[in-house]
Amino acid sequence: MWLPNLIADLASGEIDVGITSGIFPAPTGISTRAFCAERLLVGLRPAHRLAESESVKLAELADEVLGMPPEALFPAWVLSQRQALETARVAPKVVELRDTDLAAGRWLDQAAVDWILLIPSLAVEHSGTIVKPVEPLQLMPFRLLWNPGNAQNTAIARFVQTALTVDPPPGWFTQQDHFRHPADNP
Repeated sequence: MWLPNLIADLASGEIDVGITSGIFPAPTGISTRAFCAERLLVGLRPAHRLAESESVKLAELADEVLGMPPEALFPAWVLSQRQALETARVAPKVVELRDTDLAAGRWLDQAAVDWILLIPSLAVEHSGTIVKPVEPLQLMPFRLLWNPGNAQNTAIARFVQTALTVDPPPGWFTQQDHFRHPADNP
C-alpha cells in the first residue's frame, strides 16, 4: 500500500496492521516498531568494474549514477534508499527509473543508470543484474504499524504479538523492537 494511504487508513481504522520499510516518526495515534530488516544489496551491470567483487562499498559507487524508482509510486522504498545512502554518507547522482516495478527488473534498459539498490526479496527477479552485498553490513529496516485503539481485537493483538516474537525468515535480521533481538546484533 502506498505509504501516505497506509498511515491514513491505519488512523481511520480502515486497516488494522501494516508493514513498510524505512524509519520515520510514528504518526499521531499509530504505534510503530522496527522489528526486522533485510541486508542491503547493490545491483550492477554485468560489465561493471565491480561485478567481480565479492562485496561493494557504497562509497565505491558515489561517482556513478544510481537508478531509483519513482517516489510518487514507492515513497517508502525511496525513503529507505535515501536513508541507506545517508547512513553511508554517499550522495550519488540519481536518475528516476522508468520502470513501475518495485523490484526494478528492467533497470538495465536505461543506459544512463549504473547501479541500483536492492534487498534479497527484490533481487529474485533479476536475471541479468549482478547482485552484490553492501559492506560494511547495512540493513534495510521494516516497521510494523498498527492503531492501538484497534489492538483490543484479539486477532490484531495476536498478529502484532506474533510479528514481534517469531523468528524472521532465513536471511532476515531482527531489529531493536523485536522481542528476540539480541543486544549485540546489528
